[in-house]
Amino acid sequence: MNTRLLLGFTGGVGISIEAPEDLAQGLKKGFTSLFSRRYLPVKEVSIDGGKVLATLYWRPGRGFRIEGYRLSDDDVDEYFVSGEPPAPYTNEPPVFFALQVVARSYARSGLLLLTDSVTLYDPGSGNGVLLLGYPHGGKSTVAALALARGLWVVSTENTVARVSPSGLEVLGGTEVLLYHPRVEERYGVRPPIEPSDVTRHGYRVLDLAPHIGLREPARITHIFVLHCSFASSGASLEPVKGRKIAKTLWHFASSLIRGDDYYDPHPLSLTGKRLDERIAEAVREVANRYTGRFYEAYGAHDEVLDKIVGMLREAQG
Repeated sequence: MNTRLLLGFTGGVGISIEAPEDLAQGLKKGFTSLFSRRYLPVKEVSIDGGKVLATLYWRPGRGFRIEGYRLSDDDVDEYFVSGEPPAPYTNEPPVFFALQVVARSYARSGLLLLTDSVTLYDPGSGNGVLLLGYPHGGKSTVAALALARGLWVVSTENTVARVSPSGLEVLGGTEVLLYHPRVEERYGVRPPIEPSDVTRHGYRVLDLAPHIGLREPARITHIFVLHCSFASSGASLEPVKGRKIAKTLWHFASSLIRGDDYYDPHPLSLTGKRLDERIAEAVREVANRYTGRFYEAYGAHDEVLDKIVGMLREAQG
């Protein structure tokens, strides 16, 4: 007999998993681990109840396999998979598959799940900045430095946002931060939170969930695309203008759904005409509202952060 497991995510989005009871308990543990929470903005898990936009029918098996799926514009998406619960190093694809499913559910709900993103938040003003960046662009290092300066990091890898009349508002996101130990060596600072774990490659793992007291959505004053490195010096902010704003936002807002983040055996493409139109409309709105407040940031992490914080504080007035 199957058990129905409900995973609830930031912003009220949920997906359900139907699986044999023993497997369901393993999936519950796997999808709430530190590893899974690096990528999935999971907030709660229950055995029943809740409205969902996607159901995963999961049967036992080895590894992970997607056996089929049915997408709907107006009803619940259905996915048929087999395999073991997610686990770091040994069975990671289920996490990235679930991330795709959740990204599609967010888009269907009128929200955006922005990949490769970090949100810094100033609790005094209720204002925040959104940092976008390709892998190894410096987001996690800047986030670790921001923690050491007393800012909150309210999303660490994938960010849940909505477009409001006042602009982009961040509802939250992933709450587990990984940063390289070289941060401490290069800049002589440590975040005021003890690591919960260390990866095989020595990265510090911080569980920020107990330390984030976000009560209202974080209003985003500026958006930055980071290009930072430990070898760089100085800081330069270059305004992004015109079509390039929408082009950049489109990548970070749609790549998860399109399967640009590879996993075995291969990612799905979970988009469609109606969903593309909805995401494109949101991207156009954000692009229009952040003209003059959208920058590419180059240089050393700490000096780039100086400029970002200066603009954030200046925006308080």
